[in-house]
Amino acid sequence: LHVRSRRQRQMCIRDRVSTLHGNIWYHLGLAYYLKHDYKKAYDAYLKCRASGELPDNIVSSTHWLYMIQRRLGNTELATKMLDPITGEMDVIENQSYHDLCKLYKGITPTNSLLQNYTGSPSSDAIRYGLANWHFYNNEKEKAKEIMQDLVESSSWSSFGYIAAESDLLKYFD
Repeated sequence: LHVRSRRQRQMCIRDRVSTLHGNIWYHLGLAYYLKHDYKKAYDAYLKCRASGELPDNIVSSTHWLYMIQRRLGNTELATKMLDPITGEMDVIENQSYHDLCKLYKGITPTNSLLQNYTGSPSSDAIRYGLANWHFYNNEKEKAKEIMQDLVESSSWSSFGYIAAESDLLKYFD
């Protein structure tokens, strides 16, 4: 039996990035998004965001909420989804989602997210977010190019890879 001290428990709570319910809603939203059922994905991500005020939870759910509304052509609602995002948030793990939200909000320029990609889940999230940015800004060929490059990488289990694969089949095949 492992007994944690009060300080250890406080550190675990402080360093959490999400909750069980938040993770359930996040992954349900992702499943709907991958099926291109944006209405159900949006509802799940709203519940994900409402599940807690942890910055990692806020940036990850907001990223998907924004992209969903842009896919649906609701630019005004997409912009409203960015309200809780600030340039300085205490994000522990989901820095890529925070960087993308700052891009969507106009805090970070697109070219600052361009880098040498390593095929990690974080860099795949950035690549997919940039592809999406081009997609809903009517730069479909650039979006397709980034998505194709992403699915040619070896990180087949990342959410960015899986989402790019799904979009290529739906919109470009």
